[in-house]
Amino acid sequence: MAQKEKNHYRQMIGAWGEDHTAANLFDQGMKVLQRNFRTRESEIDLIASDGDSLVFVEVKTRTNDSFGFPEEAVTEDKMEHIYSTAEEYLTDNLDVENWRIDIQGKPGTDDIQIEWFKDAG
Repeated sequence: MAQKEKNHYRQMIGAWGEDHTAANLFDQGMKVLQRNFRTRESEIDLIASDGDSLVFVEVKTRTNDSFGFPEEAVTEDKMEHIYSTAEEYLTDNLDVENWRIDIQGKPGTDDIQIEWFKDAG
């Protein structure tokens, strides 16, 4: 598979995972406020409200576990990027007092299995 095709495939898998995560958040009573919030350095996949808390959600989707589990892809560097991106978002939304970072991962199986790490930061 050519690199361009691999990138397109990864984007499709990522979008699929974000769609399922957004639906799962809704099922949990949360409201997705924004998808793919970007800064110059990074991106946050989903921003949602959970009661009076703002939740920054990193989504990691895998079609299998041959490259490890989704949560293993969130390194210290990735967490630093998530924090700085969240701080940029919060700068424009100063009325937010409570916030957290959640990570949701989906290992590839026939049934969608979601691992949810609340307040992962």
